[in-house]
Amino acid sequence: MTADHAQLVDAWVRAEASLIGATLILYDDRHVDEILGQVPPAAFHRGEHRKIWEALAAARDDGQPADTASVVDVLDKRGLLDGHEPGWLADLTASIPSAAGVSRAAQLVLEQARRRDLHTTGMRLASTAHDRTVDIDDLVGTTVDELLGQAGRTGDGIIRVDDVATEVLDRREHGIITRGVSTGWFDVDRLYRVVPGNLTILAGIPGHGKSTWLDSLLVNLAERHGWRTMQFSPESAPIAEHVDELVTRRVGRKATLLEVQAALGWVHEHFAWVDHDSHTTVSQILTAVRAEHARRPVNSFVIDPWTELDVTRQRNEREDEYIRREVTRIRQFARRHDLHAFLVVHPKNIDANRDGTYPIPRASDLHGGSVWRKQADALVVIWRDEGGVNRSDDIAEVVVQKIRRQPGDGRLGRTSLRFDMHTHTYAQISPLDGGTPA
Repeated sequence: MTADHAQLVDAWVRAEASLIGATLILYDDRHVDEILGQVPPAAFHRGEHRKIWEALAAARDDGQPADTASVVDVLDKRGLLDGHEPGWLADLTASIPSAAGVSRAAQLVLEQARRRDLHTTGMRLASTAHDRTVDIDDLVGTTVDELLGQAGRTGDGIIRVDDVATEVLDRREHGIITRGVSTGWFDVDRLYRVVPGNLTILAGIPGHGKSTWLDSLLVNLAERHGWRTMQFSPESAPIAEHVDELVTRRVGRKATLLEVQAALGWVHEHFAWVDHDSHTTVSQILTAVRAEHARRPVNSFVIDPWTELDVTRQRNEREDEYIRREVTRIRQFARRHDLHAFLVVHPKNIDANRDGTYPIPRASDLHGGSVWRKQADALVVIWRDEGGVNRSDDIAEVVVQKIRRQPGDGRLGRTSLRFDMHTHTYAQISPLDGGTPA
């Protein structure tokens, strides 16, 4: 142990001793309970201090007062005293801070625990980086994010009633809480809303307009809510054409040069793209999203389509197992950063009807099968009735096939939107046009 490290450990121990001593002597039981709730035993570096803190918590759980006698009793019952009160317990109460300093001592112990977690994380990361059997993209894109996400969250990993009591009371008082933001289409909002932290699987037969609909949705989110989006969209390449499409959705095709320039500035503010030539795996895409989110926060990201990803399965791994693994990674990333993830998925070969038209795809029709339905918070299909009595080339149906949290995030059903060829946007169908089928 170096001299610097020894001094650091000594500072940790002193802070822990101050917190325990002040808690045992200066604070009443109510304040002790508050401190115990803030500082878990895992936050203590010294083993003896963890044992004392655990004993103090056990004493309070049994209704005993928060004092030295109670702690000694618990330690003795656990066989940790060998018939003698430890000298280090007496030393803790010999020199303690003022009552006003107890909160600061608690904060210091927690801060030190977080710093140790970060140090441990760095050591684990360095060790992993030297492991030649670890895929570097997976390391950079996933391991770093997961380790840093865990660092600084010292605790027992348990969610208790107190953590959700406010939400329960709100539900009792106000009923079902509607989450997420508006899509910009009232009839779609009745079925589906965009919830930060959720994953939407968007599916549809090629040519039915799912990517076009998604771009219109993203423009609505930017205009109404100021959302920023990162897109992995190799099928929309070159990027200049994709930008031009977003400009059209903003100002139409007959805009003046000044209007186009203003629209370009607006697109710059609300959209960015993952370089699909150098970023082709889920890990690389999440790395790019993380970097942009750190530079300028984003609200959502898009992978369109899934089939353009570079797939590297583990040995003997089935397609559905690979999808479950990678999509779980995406879901966790979205929840950790409170972003909405959109994944565009193509169906596999679907048998056409006798008239050459296609039915509405189901989850089981997608590449990878029904695993998509299980993984999704929302499953939305864009479909055109190419041969029915209500056929119209500019009408698209939005079919919501799954909502994980009903009715707060939406419900199952379908509605129709009309596509405007001039602005390349979708609009609600007014009642005069025949209403919106449910």
